[in-house]
Amino acid sequence: MQRRATCEQARIAFPDVTYGFYETMAKSFGIDYAKLPLRADFTVDVKGYVETDRHIVLANPNAPTGYVLPVSEIERIVAANPQRLVVIDEAYVDYGNESCVPLIHKYDNLIVVQTMSKSRNLAGAHIGYCFASAALIQDLEGLKAAFNPFNLSDVSMAIGTAAIEDEAYLQHCVQATITAREYTKAELRKLDFYVMDSHTNFVFVTHPWLTAAGE
Repeated sequence: MQRRATCEQARIAFPDVTYGFYETMAKSFGIDYAKLPLRADFTVDVKGYVETDRHIVLANPNAPTGYVLPVSEIERIVAANPQRLVVIDEAYVDYGNESCVPLIHKYDNLIVVQTMSKSRNLAGAHIGYCFASAALIQDLEGLKAAFNPFNLSDVSMAIGTAAIEDEAYLQHCVQATITAREYTKAELRKLDFYVMDSHTNFVFVTHPWLTAAGE
């Protein structure tokens, strides 16, 4: 299991349009990676992830498209090959989406990562965490001790604890963001923008004749 956790001599796959840090980290650690193309409408082609024998990293909802896969589709990917790891990045899950965390009780090849940087407005605190089977968490703890033994500071832990306890503030921030997002989507569509059905705190748009390309 630890070899799977470290991606030692591993091959991973992620979308060709997604959070750019996945490719940066793969290059930094010399990991063989493949970028699976999104469909023409920028949605994730689940079939490719079901069929690949590579370990998988998926942001769900995806960035920068805002597209979300239903949990049933994530389960299809995870169940297709128990011998590979599937890492689901749920950085934007709080913005009206269903988490796939419950699936960790059914599959021991699934890791779900979340952050306090988005919905809890704590980007500067750099607080992240993951959910997985007990055996996989044990492997990750050993891995962390091997190359990054430092834990969060006392201040960061205090901030994170307070954020978890203040559920009302979280819901206030999430609802305000969703309201602003839906208003922005509606107004852009009035101006003939194509707007993907974002499930995050941003929108992904294009226009039939306006272009962002330089001269």
